[in-house]
Amino acid sequence: MSKFFCLCKTNIKKHGLRGQSAELKIKKVKKPGSYYFGMSIFLLCLIFFTVGFYIFQITSSVADGFKISDQEKKLNQLKLANERMTDQVSKFEDLGYIKGKAVELGLVSVEKVEYLEVDGGVALK
Repeated sequence: MSKFFCLCKTNIKKHGLRGQSAELKIKKVKKPGSYYFGMSIFLLCLIFFTVGFYIFQITSSVADGFKISDQEKKLNQLKLANERMTDQVSKFEDLGYIKGKAVELGLVSVEKVEYLEVDGGVALK
């Protein structure tokens, strides 16, 4: 037999069988450290799971931090582009710039405006 079983005598007086000889009975005995072994395996698995989850959280936090820093760089670039475009718009709206471009293109200023008058309604109902 293995070391996990032991032979023990049953107490015949307890069972009410007087005068009979004692019988041997096989009784299963638990391994002395099996409870602690199971608990240690459970705790070891729990620790590995917790460490794995912690590493997952840290790496995802670091990845999110890199994404945020990339987006902040893009935001700063877009702010600079917006400032340049605002400066260009203000330059193009300047009256001196418009007059200079008109002379450069050969446009002349209007001296006298004349309107045509049409006799009879062209677009009347």
